[in-house]
Amino acid sequence: MEITVRDICILQSLKTNMDLIAGKDGLDRVVTSVSVMEVPDFADGSLVAGLFVLTTLYNFSKDERQMVEIVRKLAKNQVSGIVIKINRFIDKIPSSVIEEADKHHLPLFHMEGLLFSNVISVITSEIISNEFNKIKTANEYYQEIFLALLNEEKITSFTKKIGKRLGYSCACVSEKGRAVAQYFTEDFDKTRIREDYYDRLYLKILQAADEQPKESSVLRFEDSYVFPCRLKKGLLGYFVLWSANELTEYEMLLSQQMKNFLSMKFMEEYAIQADQRRRVSAVLDEILFGKNSKLDVIKERLYLLGFKENTAYRVLLFSISEKENQWGMELLLRNTQMQFQGSVAYFIMEGFVVICPTSEDSAATAGGAKKFKAHVREAMRRMQLDCKVGCSTKQSDLRKISECLNQAKQALSYGNAFDTQETVYCYENFSEISAISYMLGTDGETRIYRTIIDPIMEYDRSYNQQLWITLVECLSSNTLEAASKALHIHPSTLRYRLQNIYNITGYDFFNNIGKYVLNTAYILYKLTY
Repeated sequence: MEITVRDICILQSLKTNMDLIAGKDGLDRVVTSVSVMEVPDFADGSLVAGLFVLTTLYNFSKDERQMVEIVRKLAKNQVSGIVIKINRFIDKIPSSVIEEADKHHLPLFHMEGLLFSNVISVITSEIISNEFNKIKTANEYYQEIFLALLNEEKITSFTKKIGKRLGYSCACVSEKGRAVAQYFTEDFDKTRIREDYYDRLYLKILQAADEQPKESSVLRFEDSYVFPCRLKKGLLGYFVLWSANELTEYEMLLSQQMKNFLSMKFMEEYAIQADQRRRVSAVLDEILFGKNSKLDVIKERLYLLGFKENTAYRVLLFSISEKENQWGMELLLRNTQMQFQGSVAYFIMEGFVVICPTSEDSAATAGGAKKFKAHVREAMRRMQLDCKVGCSTKQSDLRKISECLNQAKQALSYGNAFDTQETVYCYENFSEISAISYMLGTDGETRIYRTIIDPIMEYDRSYNQQLWITLVECLSSNTLEAASKALHIHPSTLRYRLQNIYNITGYDFFNNIGKYVLNTAYILYKLTY
């Protein structure tokens, strides 16, 4: 779309009178304007890049060294080419001047028989014509993209239109660094876009953003341009354009315009998603918290959310908040539904909840909690979720979803208290703890504290002992030998401490009932703290 020196030298009215004698490697230099150099200090100041210079070398015709120097200065000022008119003040261009132009890859022509005014007219006309075509093309471009906005085309279609018009591979990336849409040209090496490409790019964007003003309109990397899409100073996402070469002024202008269009498109997408989230949240609020007990209504609501009813279901609660979610809501929901087919998922105050349909003979659940835990672990690995999850028991009555949610919450709570090495907790694995939890807030809890927990704690404080730690280790270990090794004490010392516990509380660790009561005390203490 830009006029180059190559375009100039093949113009019909010029090519028979202009001969290229140096700088053929620079023929693709962009020409932005044309001017005559006939004053000695013409190149001493700063010239507009892309200037095409016409000269007779009148002021330097007597000094070859000055001719070489002026070519060097013009090259430094990034002129696009030089035309020297011969047989006016000089008959032949010195070889040293030709060598200097070649050295800087600066196109150098000699010309005779044409007036500078004619050359200026031809080149200026070509530049103006090209600028007009660019404006016309840009207008068509804007109309096409604007119509895409009005027609509410998907962002994937929108991105494809942009990429085709610009002639570059490009992508739309969410504010959290996830690819929303991509377009690749035929010659683009897609192997560059590995699985972690956008994660690495996102880190570079964050680092660059810290070093540049927040209002910066473009970030430049070695292989790409990144245009932040903002609206009212809020970041909506990024427009990534892959190019190792510097964009022309025209390409930069179009890219900036596309960034503005994309900002509007992102806002539209987010507005739609926000509305959907509000509706989903309202429906799930009814179901998860037992606000509607009519089975037909619950089924209808779940069906509208995409739930595939089966013979049974489980409720899962992942211990991540919406702020901690690095995936972005839409991508996390999509990945969840891929790993748990037919499920419904959303964020609530306590975390990310999934209502997961299953069946008695499902490969994922056959064999009970053990196989289901393995299935959840594998799903978390694929989704790259680093958190813990509580799972309810298997249930068939959809009216009990709120009960299952409470079970998932309790499973998380029990797991975090009693099994910190695990990541997936099934409620049925904590049946004993669940039963004991009913003592919380009762006279039974008060009595346990008064007769067992408080006396042992008081003894440890008074005599600087470790009876409570010893009891906990003995209850957690398979054998007393293992407990003594973990505590780094002799087995006889361990037995002495257990005897002290018996003397203080009246409950013998080596008696079935005594051990059960002591274990109940330990569980109540953990549930309390």
